[in-house]
Amino acid sequence: MKKPGKHLSKARSKERVLSQGPAREPVRERSENASIESAQPRIFDEAVRMLHSGEFQRAKALFEEAASGPSLEMAHAARIHARMCEHRMAKAAPQFTSAEDHYNFAITLMNQRSLERAEEHLLQAMKMSSDADHLHYAMALCRGLRGDVEGACKHLQRAIELQPKNRHMARNDPDFVELFPHHSLARLLYPERMPRA
Repeated sequence: MKKPGKHLSKARSKERVLSQGPAREPVRERSENASIESAQPRIFDEAVRMLHSGEFQRAKALFEEAASGPSLEMAHAARIHARMCEHRMAKAAPQFTSAEDHYNFAITLMNQRSLERAEEHLLQAMKMSSDADHLHYAMALCRGLRGDVEGACKHLQRAIELQPKNRHMARNDPDFVELFPHHSLARLLYPERMPRA
């Protein structure tokens, strides 16, 4: 005959195991999942920063990494942003086919105070159209803003030779005001005020 106590204790121990629910993950697996869950938002945020700074290739790679994370909503958003990066990278860089294209882009760069790049585009424009007064005028301003007063004077003088109205325009141009204290520039803009030799 079996002892009733032993049989009951086995049944109670089975009840205890069932009431505890499914087996718990080992501690190491839980910590890895937690680090993946916390990494996904950081990677996504970094990708957004890269996207806004125009680094589309790097942003796309980070978005793809974030898309493999555990949050389905964030993974979906990351895939959409990765496609946006692809589209932006697919857009061709601006094609400059004329002196005016280079000039217009240079003016945009000057307004952003990206003066070195602006000068490169102005030089390209001047290779295509060396006697365009507005190109020399813009180059004078660009060189002056870069601190090259001698270069500014040379190009402003050429702009005035090609179109005398450029003298009046430069006198009223707020960007040239900063450069007025330089004697050589003042002599170009206000020759009537200079003492005669």
